[in-house]
Order: sequence, then C-alpha cells, then structure tokens
Amino acid sequence: GMALNDKWGVGIAINFNSDKVKNEAAGVSNETTVTTIGLKPYARYQFLEWGKANFFVDGGIDFSMNSQTDYKAGMNLGLFVAPGVCYQVSDNWSFVAKLGDVFNLSYNKTRIPDVAGTPDAPTAFNLNAGLPKNLFNLGGLQFGVYYNF
Repeated sequence: GMALNDKWGVGIAINFNSDKVKNEAAGVSNETTVTTIGLKPYARYQFLEWGKANFFVDGGIDFSMNSQTDYKAGMNLGLFVAPGVCYQVSDNWSFVAKLGDVFNLSYNKTRIPDVAGTPDAPTAFNLNAGLPKNLFNLGGLQFGVYYNF
C-alpha cells in the first residue's frame, strides 16, 4: 500500500487459496480441490485518528478466478466496502484488523462440465449488505501486517 496524504491511501491485496473439500451425497464420498487466485485493489479513507491507531474504511474491486476438480474455471468480479482499524508500529509497518466485506456487490460465474446435456450453471449477481454472516465466530474478521511504501 501507499499513503497519498494523511487521510487517503491506495493498495492492492493478492490472494492465493487452495482447499480440499469433502463431498458426501447419497452414500458416495469424493474429495475435490478448489484453487482461487485473486486481486483486490482498494482505496482507503482514514476518518478518525487516536494516537498510533486510526479507523478507516476500504473500498475497491474484488477480482478472482477459481478452478475446481471436475469443474470448468469460474470467476468473481465485485465491489466491496470494509471498515477496520490500523495500529501504526513505525513509519512503514502497521497491524490491521478489519471486518469482512460489509457491503459487497458481485458477479459470479461457476461453470460445471457438460454431463449428459447439463448446461453450465447460470450467472449469479449478489448484493450483500450488513455484517458478514460468520462474524461472531471470528471468521468475518481479518488480521494482517502491512508494509507501507
């Protein structure tokens, strides 16, 4: 990330995730691997400063592509807003805690293979506003260490 002035900054988050998922249905069990690669450029507005801590809101674009065993590649493109708090350890290093995307407008496309005439899954548009559904088990909180140029 890079601070533009006392209130505004810009940055980009890079995401790589690989999960093994077990599926059990009708007595059949199989395991698939889901791999996701994403970019999340954002702008940050700091609205309150208290000593070395400041409160902010991030807004930006969320783009990711994923692949899954036995599926065609899928993608996600969306807009997000996420509030948080930053503790500045030094001029370049800071600790950050923020809520998952409190507002998210996204376009999702997941494609399944054509098996016996089954078409691709339809495109989905999602609009989520409010607290992340898994906030209270801490899954909605994100923690990070940032280096500021």
